[in-house]
Amino acid sequence: MEYEYTCCPKPNIRRSSVLVGAITVTAILFGIASVDQTVFSVYFGALSSLLLFLAVVISVRFIGTRYVYKITLTSFGGELSVCELRGFFGKSGEVRSHRTVCRVSLFDIREVDTFDRTDESLKKLKKTKKSIRRARASVYNYLPDVFADEYALIKIENADGISYIKLSYDEEFIKLIKK
Repeated sequence: MEYEYTCCPKPNIRRSSVLVGAITVTAILFGIASVDQTVFSVYFGALSSLLLFLAVVISVRFIGTRYVYKITLTSFGGELSVCELRGFFGKSGEVRSHRTVCRVSLFDIREVDTFDRTDESLKKLKKTKKSIRRARASVYNYLPDVFADEYALIKIENADGISYIKLSYDEEFIKLIKK
């Protein structure tokens, strides 16, 4: 018997677009300031280039990339996989490439914590971040938004050590992982 559940969260592209626009405008302003031959013009030019690079990285990561989370349950166990979709997601929804970026056995999942923008959740997040730093664990971010309102933090412990995965979620997804 095999059961498969797929979760494809919708990103908030408006937030990412506003952030990219603000970074681009700031980069242009620093580029204009670097034209004048002053002591700081070299620094303004370098900062302008760095900000433009950052805008491109954020555009590719949060505007041109989507994630699909899939839980597969079999009689022998289960697996969580994360697939990355790249392309132009306008009206056509054209996917140029896709690849699996994460595959984890459900037996390796130790904890699942959900976080949102409430005060209690933020206090819990601070404690969790301290424990992640103490353990020197890797954190893999597969969130579709730059500033996610709510997400799940999944602790994985296997032969490679302890690592964490950040995912967007729905209630059915969390129920299946916690089983």
